[in-house]
Amino acid sequence: MKKSQYSDHENYILLCENSRGFKSNYTHFLNFIEVKKFLKHISNITSDTFNYEGYIYNKKITSQTAESLLDSLARNDRCDYGTFKLAANQLKIPI
Repeated sequence: MKKSQYSDHENYILLCENSRGFKSNYTHFLNFIEVKKFLKHISNITSDTFNYEGYIYNKKITSQTAESLLDSLARNDRCDYGTFKLAANQLKIPI
C-alpha cells in the first residue's frame, strides 16, 4: 500500500515510530490533529498576534517554522517534538 493511501491515524503511528516524544494512543492522536490545525493557521499568519477559535495568541513559533514542521510531517513522517510541543502548550493540549 502506498503512503498516500494511509489514514491519518496510520500516518500518526509512523510518526510515533520515527520521532521521539510522541505517544501512540488515540487520545494523543486527536490532540495531534488539533495542534496540526493550529500550525496550519500559524503558517498563514504574518503578524505576531492572531485570533484562533475566539482566543488571541502571540506567536511562539514563526510562520516559517510552522510551515517547516508541516512539510516535515507530510514528507518524512518526522517532526521536531520540542517545537511541536511548544505549539501544543500554547493551546494547553497534552501531546
